Amino acid sequence: MDELQRDLYKTLFETYKTAALTRKQAAKVLGISVATLDRLKEQGIGPEYQKKDTPGGRGAVRYPLQAIVSYLTNNNVKTA
Repeated sequence: MDELQRDLYKTLFETYKTAALTRKQAAKVLGISVATLDRLKEQGIGPEYQKKDTPGGRGAVRYPLQAIVSYLTNNNVKTA
């Protein structure tokens, strides 16, 4: 993790007080809707996530801060 990534991680951790974000929180950080985040997940092109077992069997999706930071800082496309 470089300095930019460490600073971003620290800022997000201080803001949300957790090491993993909900879908709504992750979407807000990424500047997209929850529906778009879900679509990116389904297409396999969004940030890495974890699925936790919950009562009822649906599972809660959480996005680790490190995955969000990596997605924001490493997902750049260079144009000509």
